[in-house]
Amino acid sequence: MQISYDFLLEEFTEEKLKNRFIFIVQKAELWINHCFRQLQLQNPENYLTVNHDLVGEIIVDYFTDIYRMKKFHPIKKSNAIKVASYTAYWVARKKPIQIKINQFSDDIIKKSWLIYINESFAMMLLFAMAFDQTKSPIVNDLEKFNTFSDSLRYHLIYRTYSQQTFELTLMALQSEFPYPMLNHNNS
Repeated sequence: MQISYDFLLEEFTEEKLKNRFIFIVQKAELWINHCFRQLQLQNPENYLTVNHDLVGEIIVDYFTDIYRMKKFHPIKKSNAIKVASYTAYWVARKKPIQIKINQFSDDIIKKSWLIYINESFAMMLLFAMAFDQTKSPIVNDLEKFNTFSDSLRYHLIYRTYSQQTFELTLMALQSEFPYPMLNHNNS
């Protein structure tokens, strides 16, 4: 049985879907190149590829979710947090960056986080779509943010998550709790 997604084209336009497809593919390719520079490896195209079929599935699933949300809640347009969260969620679920079989040595895979490149890519996409990273960081302690990022990556690899997990993450990052943390080291 063939499923029709014509309703997505009617609701969002073919141009909007194509633009989101191109956006994700370009960001994935940039992320792959960034990872290779970090690992000081050459020729990323020999090792990794962006699977366009999976990106297509991401687009369909993302816009289907947004369509359903808009129909259930009488809203005209999704807010930026939802757009970033739902996009990152489907990237993390579908894993569009694929490792080419037998191209990496076991040593490189064991020593790198490339086997979890899609989880890292989803996080990068989430942050890039929600925050202006061209500006200087406004936090005084990047070490805390790096610890948080490591915990989020761990969560995406080993725990269950949803679109709402990503939404809550962005909302928490935008807020600042009005009271200091309790010191549990002295108990």
